[in-house]
Amino acid sequence: HLKRGEKTYLKEPLWYLGTLMNYTGEIGNFVAFALAPAMIVAPLGSVGVISNAFASRIHLKESIPWRSWIGILFCIAGSIGIIFTVPHQNTDESATISPDGTWDKIRSLKFISFIMFDLSALAVLLPVENPKSNESVFWYVYVCSVLSSMLIVSAKGVATFLLLAISGKYKLVFGSSLFWIMLIWVVFCIIMQGKFFNDALTKYKSSELIPIYFV
Repeated sequence: HLKRGEKTYLKEPLWYLGTLMNYTGEIGNFVAFALAPAMIVAPLGSVGVISNAFASRIHLKESIPWRSWIGILFCIAGSIGIIFTVPHQNTDESATISPDGTWDKIRSLKFISFIMFDLSALAVLLPVENPKSNESVFWYVYVCSVLSSMLIVSAKGVATFLLLAISGKYKLVFGSSLFWIMLIWVVFCIIMQGKFFNDALTKYKSSELIPIYFV
């Protein structure tokens, strides 16, 4: 409930600007999955941790303890280390991607084990959602992390397929049921992850939640 004199954030132009910038950044992040290995794109999300830490300090007047400053330095050092030590990979990955080949990878034991592990984790975590059992920030972090792991895999597939479509093979891509399945799964993971993450932000400071979530 709003107190007298307070305005809802929906009437703040700055909120809309921030939302637009966030969506723009996420689109760029999505494109990056098509152009670079996921092992580079996902860890470089630490840049978001650093920017959120400074934004929360400037706009929300949240304090940043000395341990957080050390963590920021580690994020910067880790990002630099990832960039300079990542192994070389075929840059024209879309040329070797096909719906049939992707189906073969999905049917592999490694991928099935990965999905079963994530779904089992959600099956254990989601039933315990109630006001008494999710007082810890880690409950939200675990749920969002599991959803994020599945989102990264699906986003990598969708982005690579779109790159394949841009190269002229759009009939092969848009005629494949696998593309639409992955796209629907990406949207589902984004919605669910956003729900739990926003719930967590209502209970915890962004400077506390976001660094833990990144780790």
